[in-house]
Amino acid sequence: MSIDAIRADLQRFPEPLHLPLRYNSLGSPYVTIETDGATVARLAHDSVVNAFRRVMLDPLRGLVMLMSPSSRHEDLAIATDGLIEAITRAMRIGCTPLRATRWGDDNQGMVEADESYYVGAKADAYLAAKRVGLQAGERFTREHAPDLVVEATITHYDAYKLEAYKRLGVTEYWQLKADKRKDLLKEADVLLMEVQSDTAIAVSGLLPEVTPALLVECLNKLNVTSRHEWHEVVNQVLRARGIISIDHN
Repeated sequence: MSIDAIRADLQRFPEPLHLPLRYNSLGSPYVTIETDGATVARLAHDSVVNAFRRVMLDPLRGLVMLMSPSSRHEDLAIATDGLIEAITRAMRIGCTPLRATRWGDDNQGMVEADESYYVGAKADAYLAAKRVGLQAGERFTREHAPDLVVEATITHYDAYKLEAYKRLGVTEYWQLKADKRKDLLKEADVLLMEVQSDTAIAVSGLLPEVTPALLVECLNKLNVTSRHEWHEVVNQVLRARGIISIDHN
């Protein structure tokens, strides 16, 4: 379903609905809706909203943001996911990707990151729950926020998303300030934050020795490398920085 078709379908909801179409720094179109909390809760279960790949619902502020990521946006999100997989594998840290799982509920609001993860003990606990059964795994995600969320671009509503992650209990937030006009990320384009203290951090607390500089070096390499080579590319960077040994398998 196209953005225009979804906007037209949303007109069936009662006023007031304001539907300006905007584009983020990677060219991804998104619609913001300003309305009342009851309508936000109603939209949470509507098929029109679920047609979008990224959703933020905030009943407290009466805000809804619906995004359809551009190919550049998705490329960066996929590369980030491959990078985190390679890093956690190299460091032998348990990590389970939850992709763009929608977190929260009707009361707290709902939000989707570009990528989200359980890391360490929570990743192990999630896998243990899934071994009990799929329903146990789904219940675990309803009851436990991700440890790490990643946003591949910026919008005017990132402050609201960060507040939502804090309410949910997310530990760490990575923001990549990517722009479709730039071929390469720079260190200044990457922000790591400890969510609960609203503090920018120089090194990840979840993945030791991971810094903005490391993320930028790896992502710029992965962007021009075939996916089947990603693990080796990341391992080369980690070896060069002395994070893993030369004989690491």
